Amino acid sequence: MKAEFVDSIRRLLPTVEATALLDALEAGEPTVSVRVNTARGATVPDGVTRVPWCPEGYYIDGERPQFILDPLWHSGMYYVQDASSMFISHVIRQVVNTPVSYLDLCAAPGGKTTAALQALPQGSRVVANEVVPGRALALSDNVTRWGAPATVTREQPRAFSRTPNAFDVIATDVPCSGEGMMRKDAQAVEQWSPALVKQCADTQRQILRDVWPALKPGGLLIYSTCTFNREENELMLDYIADALGAESVAVPVDPAWNIAPGIDTPRPCYRFMPHRTRGEGLFMAVMRKHVKHGDGSSVSATSRETEEPSPRGGTEKRKTRNEKQITINEKSRPDPVLAYSLTADRGAWPIVNLDYPTAIAYLHGEALTLPPDVPRGIVLVAYRDAPLGFANNLGSRANNLYPKPWRIKSHFQ
Repeated sequence: MKAEFVDSIRRLLPTVEATALLDALEAGEPTVSVRVNTARGATVPDGVTRVPWCPEGYYIDGERPQFILDPLWHSGMYYVQDASSMFISHVIRQVVNTPVSYLDLCAAPGGKTTAALQALPQGSRVVANEVVPGRALALSDNVTRWGAPATVTREQPRAFSRTPNAFDVIATDVPCSGEGMMRKDAQAVEQWSPALVKQCADTQRQILRDVWPALKPGGLLIYSTCTFNREENELMLDYIADALGAESVAVPVDPAWNIAPGIDTPRPCYRFMPHRTRGEGLFMAVMRKHVKHGDGSSVSATSRETEEPSPRGGTEKRKTRNEKQITINEKSRPDPVLAYSLTADRGAWPIVNLDYPTAIAYLHGEALTLPPDVPRGIVLVAYRDAPLGFANNLGSRANNLYPKPWRIKSHFQ
């Protein structure tokens, strides 16, 4: 690690704690954890270590599995997510009590979005946004596999403010200097500099200014980074409060979780540091937007009386996993999204369960030979009753309809 970074941590924390954090970043092993999709009937296995702040999460001990070779991962039965990031589930369950309009502004690759879809009250409307094209595709794919209705957009933050007061809750997992990812991302170590910290803080302020009008008065902003310094964390909360107009909201936590409090601030905020908690670095806090006198609004984050947000201009907007909004194409092939949709009619197609080798062959895009009793035509193929996608059974063979961009590209040992 760079000497300047080491010095910054030693200025940030008391000596003993700074040394423990630096040791964890330099010599510690990254954790591996997953969050199961309970809406698909998935459960946490017996005998595993659970993530304390997320009932759907658990740690995987030993060598990291090759998740790409697990059909259940492809089917959306679970999501591979750092345990610290799963704290968003706990936060949402503590501060949101009734259906809301929810924007995940910087959503790729989709971990916090799928966690929100799992934690939000039923009936909430979720928009997941990512401005970078490649990352937006990954976001769309991951949200699709999760199966719950959401809208995926590719917008600049300011576009959402063209529909003022559209959201009850906005989550901003903002681009940051990535100090909390240093033990799992060599690039985070190499690219770090004091100039990067300042650049990220400037970008974060701009993002917050741009999206702030889209948050209802009384609505909640969930702010998070994966870094340690105060410029991007506690001082950013001061900016939100003083420049934009908000107050801090406390989230109840169990002291046994060993989450660190904010540094040199009275504001309630939550620091995950790998020498204290089993996971990577994370900072999270909740801010409530002020209700200005005379604005006629008493909206809080516990109501969802709002029009559908409609950002305009240069937009790429896609509804995902709502079968009422998906059409059959001219070749009468069902949209692949329908295979994963939790609201689709499972009785619309015959379901064929594949064994493991055949499921992997399907995910590679290979043609299949199905049992002779399988009806001809479109069938939904599955693994252990978890949907993988569609095939067109011709009798002698079944044509693979798994989308090419989703296919496993390489063969692994």
